[in-house]
Amino acid sequence: VGECGLDYYRLPADPDERQRTKDLQVATFVEHIRLAQSNNLPLIVHGRNGKDEPTAYQDILKLLLEHKVNRAVIHCFGGTLDEAKEFVKHGYYLGITGIITFDKTGVLESLVRELPLESLLIETDSPFLSPEPYRGKRNEPVYVIEVAKKMAEILGSTAEAVVEKTGENALKFAKPEAAKILE
Repeated sequence: VGECGLDYYRLPADPDERQRTKDLQVATFVEHIRLAQSNNLPLIVHGRNGKDEPTAYQDILKLLLEHKVNRAVIHCFGGTLDEAKEFVKHGYYLGITGIITFDKTGVLESLVRELPLESLLIETDSPFLSPEPYRGKRNEPVYVIEVAKKMAEILGSTAEAVVEKTGENALKFAKPEAAKILE
């Protein structure tokens, strides 16, 4: 079920309206969580911190744990390394997109270097966030190879090895019973 979650990037300036908007997002996210759980489906979670509200990922983690969500990917992860470690610690996947090919902050590179590859998925976020060398063009699923190449470069591995492992991760995420087939 997704893309669902919390986005604090463009909240209203008025404090009361700001809080109402956050409360509505939380209530809607909880309903998505319940829908996923009642249908034994994983969650694809959107998160985005705001400059004045840097807690979206923390609030998401709190809700996932509170509602005992066991399958979720934090789509197009854009939080901190510490937030990433917390999600992974609880068994959630992190989605890596084309941003990694042009990320000037270095956060995504650190994340790929420091977290187990078993916790990462490759995503397109099509039609947005085209990786280098396709920046400025409509993103296409075929461009995920550029994400795999960048991850391989960071890990000192091959794109093929990254694709194979993240592909296994995607299968385990979508259908946990498929994990037995892979072993």
